[in-house]
Amino acid sequence: MIPPSRPALARTLGYDGRWDRAKPVEVPVETPVGLIYGGIPHAVLMATPADLADLALGFSLSEGMIASPADIRSLEIRETGQGIEIAVD
Repeated sequence: MIPPSRPALARTLGYDGRWDRAKPVEVPVETPVGLIYGGIPHAVLMATPADLADLALGFSLSEGMIASPADIRSLEIRETGQGIEIAVD
């Protein structure tokens, strides 16, 4: 699965206008996430590939695709060559 973050080096600019030393940080990664309902593509979002089941549930509720979480019979998350697909049935 695609990791939700990656290591990088970051520098910050101080109040005195000087850059500090580079420090290791974790940078969030975004990837295309396609939501598919009943085999029909509905939307593609750019998202961090973490908590994808929660993303699908929240999107489905807010877009009116379902009335309650119990309406989801199955949820399949799969990585593709272009990102991630979430199949909701």
